[in-house]
Amino acid sequence: MFTYGKKIERFDCVRKLAEFLATPNKRKNIWGMIIFAHGDKDGYIGDKRGEAFDCQMRLIYELEKNHYRLAHTFLMQCFSGYEGKISITVEKEYFLKYFSKMKNLKIDDIKENYYRITFEINWDVEWYKVSQHVFSYKHMNILMVDLDIFIRGLDILRRGGNGISGLFQKVN
Repeated sequence: MFTYGKKIERFDCVRKLAEFLATPNKRKNIWGMIIFAHGDKDGYIGDKRGEAFDCQMRLIYELEKNHYRLAHTFLMQCFSGYEGKISITVEKEYFLKYFSKMKNLKIDDIKENYYRITFEINWDVEWYKVSQHVFSYKHMNILMVDLDIFIRGLDILRRGGNGISGLFQKVN
């Protein structure tokens, strides 16, 4: 993928990538980013065991804070391009750093050092702040196929349309 002559950095978990981006003396020119991981609508990215995870917002924050502008970002985890309302519980420090400026933010509950928050998100829009081209999955990603294609196709078939031609209709 046009990476001839480029140094490739590999991280076995998203936390190490976030720490790398946040460490001033390790910062370098970055051409692009490919993330292979598990994900959910809330923006969490993690390994298959669910042990090492972090949030897309942390990566975006570190890239934006350090003035990175990536040429290409490939987010290969489920829901990496999700758009809609989410509700999560985060520590106060995490909330203040990464989520306090979210659109339509509502603080539902505060218990001790944790905030229960609800807000609107479009992960693609957030990633476009730090990348010129973004490839993501709106829904479940199974073998690099976004299940949204099948969900829309089944919906069209239920309404009596042609499944294949209905997938490519122009949306006004």
